[in-house]
Amino acid sequence: MQRRFVENGLQRLGSSRGEFIRQIAADREKWGKGIREHDIRAN
Repeated sequence: MQRRFVENGLQRLGSSRGEFIRQIAADREKWGKGIREHDIRAN
């Protein structure tokens, strides 16, 4: 899997399951705030 990430120009985030969960929570907070502020909706 790591080889495929590198081949596609991707980087692994975090080093543990806990870090991954924290990153997802931070991303949800960051992007969710902008989505709510601009009333963005899926079609």
